[in-house]
Amino acid sequence: MSGAGRLAAFVTTRGNATLTVLVVAAAVTLPFVLPGYALFAMTKAICYGIGIVGLKLLTGYGGQFSLGHSAFLMLGAYVAIILAPTIGFPLAVALAAVAAMLLGALLGLAGLRIKGHYLGLLTFMVALAIIQVPKASVLVPVTGGSSGLSFRVPLPAATSYGRDLFWYWTAVAVAAAVTVGIHALIRSRFGRALQASRDNALAAGALGVNTALVDVAAFAISGACAGIAGGLLAGVLTYIDPGSFHYTLSILLFVGMAVTGIRSLPAAYIGGALIVFVPNWAEGVSRDLSWAVYGGTLLVLLYIQVSAPRLVRLVTQREARKGRPAGGMP
Repeated sequence: MSGAGRLAAFVTTRGNATLTVLVVAAAVTLPFVLPGYALFAMTKAICYGIGIVGLKLLTGYGGQFSLGHSAFLMLGAYVAIILAPTIGFPLAVALAAVAAMLLGALLGLAGLRIKGHYLGLLTFMVALAIIQVPKASVLVPVTGGSSGLSFRVPLPAATSYGRDLFWYWTAVAVAAAVTVGIHALIRSRFGRALQASRDNALAAGALGVNTALVDVAAFAISGACAGIAGGLLAGVLTYIDPGSFHYTLSILLFVGMAVTGIRSLPAAYIGGALIVFVPNWAEGVSRDLSWAVYGGTLLVLLYIQVSAPRLVRLVTQREARKGRPAGGMP
């Protein structure tokens, strides 16, 4: 087998495992090479990556569309930053995940009757509506309205890390736990039922799968991941306002999920990095055409992501034909 054939076979069988190793290696190495602000930005990227992991479960494995995940991040951030001064930040993030899970379950129930792009539109409208909720006059004393809220989580007294390093390693630890948990869930009986419901709901129901339950549960779990991401992001930023979770964030999360492969969990953190770093790079290329440069970059990445499996398949088929005897018999 030629070098191209060996590479194609390796990518087909071990590509995701290799990507996992590369992502872990990058996570361990980056604190030693990135300056303070870049490390802070990477921590934000990891938080967004946690949200994208939940989105991959929902869309890649559940076949449901959400263009409103910024709503889950926003809910998680506000719950965490409001409750943290009273109950402590870890418990506040846990309750943020519960609140986002409940919102996800509600949207999942709506998704039982609304499918496809209509469900995407519904979730997008939810994101548009929720961004206005903290500005309601009755909630301003709690949410701070347009002015937002701030809270600086006190670092553990025993830590010798700087603040950026502390939050980076905290984000890495939470991301690892969430990703491993979602991976185990996908490989479990629930994950198989979810994928069966995605592929053919009628056939899955005939085999005894409660498709309604698994679809709602997928939305709830995806919401919980985004709630954790939002709560963690609130601690990292120390300040949030409704503008921090503009509806365009929902679109960017979805794009970050799509261009990195809808079923590749470790690639979610590459998607998070795209959300944080590519806009800054695009603005450096052209301030007036930054969004055009950003969109063009994402289109190129999407084309590569879509074309790569086809290229690997063509190379593999060509190598298989080369290996057959002249008579066509194996």
